[in-house]
Amino acid sequence: MTAALTSAPPVRHRADNERICDALTLRLIQQEIAMVDPDQVFQSYGRSCNNPQFYEDFYNNFMSQSDEVRKMFANTDMSAQRGLLRGGIMWLVMHARGMSDAKIRALGESHSREKLNIHPSYYSLWLDALIDTLRIHDPEFSPQLETTWRATLSPSIEMIKSMY
Repeated sequence: MTAALTSAPPVRHRADNERICDALTLRLIQQEIAMVDPDQVFQSYGRSCNNPQFYEDFYNNFMSQSDEVRKMFANTDMSAQRGLLRGGIMWLVMHARGMSDAKIRALGESHSREKLNIHPSYYSLWLDALIDTLRIHDPEFSPQLETTWRATLSPSIEMIKSMY
């Protein structure tokens, strides 16, 4: 009589599991790095920022996010604020392209608890408003470009938030 052969799953050793985990982690990191493309973001911003309506639409989008955001701008010269926004977005993009973090740190300091007191929770609303505005103004905007924008700006935004 022959013993029935069963097909048992292969036994993996700890070293094999670690290699598989390392390979998966590396693949995820590579995918995340591929999403960060400051040149694509720079080109997208260039297609959008030459229209002054871009900045007005941004603030309409941003202020519609919450009453608290709207209140922050109640006594603000919005013409001057739009100019600051133009420079601020450019600094975020240029930092992602390798520029020194000095301007980002200056933004973090000016938006800190001691100065403008911009709570870190507002930055996700800010980024959502930016994405919504880009979706309107960049004729080449796509879901992939949205992911690229978010991944590219995240490190700078996190730096600003950390300075609160």
